[in-house]
Amino acid sequence: MAVEVYAASVASDETSRAGPMLDWTVFGPALRAPTGMPAAFRMPSRRPRLRDGVREPQTAYAAARGIRLGIGNTCRPQKRRKAANRCEERGPLTAKVVNEPRRHHYVPQWYLQRFADSRGFLHVYDTHTKTWRMQRPNKIMRINDYYRQSWAPEGTDPVQLERFLGAELEPQGQQAIDKALLGTGSLDADESAALLTYLEFQWMRVPRQAQRVKARLRAFVLEQAPPDIREAVVSGRIGIHIEDFVRFDFFRDAMSSLSPYFMAMDWEVVESDGEMPFITTDSPVHFYNPEIPPPADAGVALAGTDVLFPLTPNRLLMMRHPAYDNGELEALDPITDLPEDVYIRVSRGRRMNREQVVRINYVMLKLSHRTAVANDRKSIAACLEFAATGRSPKEPAD
Repeated sequence: MAVEVYAASVASDETSRAGPMLDWTVFGPALRAPTGMPAAFRMPSRRPRLRDGVREPQTAYAAARGIRLGIGNTCRPQKRRKAANRCEERGPLTAKVVNEPRRHHYVPQWYLQRFADSRGFLHVYDTHTKTWRMQRPNKIMRINDYYRQSWAPEGTDPVQLERFLGAELEPQGQQAIDKALLGTGSLDADESAALLTYLEFQWMRVPRQAQRVKARLRAFVLEQAPPDIREAVVSGRIGIHIEDFVRFDFFRDAMSSLSPYFMAMDWEVVESDGEMPFITTDSPVHFYNPEIPPPADAGVALAGTDVLFPLTPNRLLMMRHPAYDNGELEALDPITDLPEDVYIRVSRGRRMNREQVVRINYVMLKLSHRTAVANDRKSIAACLEFAATGRSPKEPAD
């Protein structure tokens, strides 16, 4: 059975990228287009800051927005100072401030609820501490004020993005997933755009990607720095602090860059045969390429890269480039032929056995930030057992 989903491309123009915000040899060409995202993404001016009455050191290469150099540990504000600054930014308590949502999920509750057991709990494994716990979906994968933009101009809601996600993007994405991927319906152009935007933003908004962007920016600063500054940073005498609003620059600049590749791929909803459920993670949209072993991130612009997105414990969306499947391109070859308007055919009916599901779960576990969840502990435990054998999956779709 195949379901046709109409996907209208978004008009875009190629833009040059001089900075390290995204590695376009991995992520694909830089595409920028209006996306309907909230407009409150203004960034603060780079006014010199005073810390304990001393102007912070700045250099020409580090004057880029979002980067500060500081002597020793002074580049990172202390918790008390951050709390004080937050109070100053918000001003006196008002009804508007009190009504601001504080607990911001980077993976939606409705999605996590689908991976809960019969009692409504998630079986959670922390890959950093190697510990297990049970949690409700509303208690996990959230960070206080994660989408709050304290630098928003006067009169602009600093949590506009959080409200937009909860009121529009996430509900629309959920409806499109239920209709076209879990159901057998067809999507119109608006619904298709909502689905593509949801998948795109879900990939980029998680802490794993925010950490990766900041790491690339830090590496770029070190690469451009004079030798004495580089040595001082490496020795710890000077620290580099990257402002959090760099993450919002990433959101804004990267939106619509992935959708053309998603549209060019073959979409398939595969099912577990019932012996082993699929897991999901704190980075639920995964890019996997057999020639780029996880935990390294593969770029969706590479022919051999698969997109893996668990839908439920029994179903998983797999997106693949047809040019790789039919042997036209190798795994690391770039995709250059992108469609403008296409019908995405969602095929279904293929079932995976226990071993195949374990191998896919293992890949997704390795591509997580730190947390994996499932409706049954055995599915995550099987991944850990698989990892202990020392084998690495070559191709999860075999």
